[in-house]
Amino acid sequence: MKVSPLSGWLKNEKLIIFNRCGNNMSANLGDVHDMKVVILFFVCICLSLSFLIAVDLLSGLSLSEAIQVLSDSFSTTTLQEYLIIFIFLTFPFITAFITFMRKRKQKS
Repeated sequence: MKVSPLSGWLKNEKLIIFNRCGNNMSANLGDVHDMKVVILFFVCICLSLSFLIAVDLLSGLSLSEAIQVLSDSFSTTTLQEYLIIFIFLTFPFITAFITFMRKRKQKS
């Protein structure tokens, strides 16, 4: 069996990463991790909306027209699509709330 010269380095690198994020820190990262996910979720939403507006601006529309195009796309949304949007928007909060309640239950 042929062994790559990088295999030992990769093995050591995995151990270093595991030691940095080992069991000592993992117990305390639950709440912080959930909040980072919620913040990252909203950053992604803001970036995608700004990207849509930027594409419209590059195509020659004014800012008000670009925002109007964005709002028109949501005005044709059906009730079922609004329900799916609502579920996906609340999902990070639900997972953060469940984690919070589990930790609260474990403390008491």
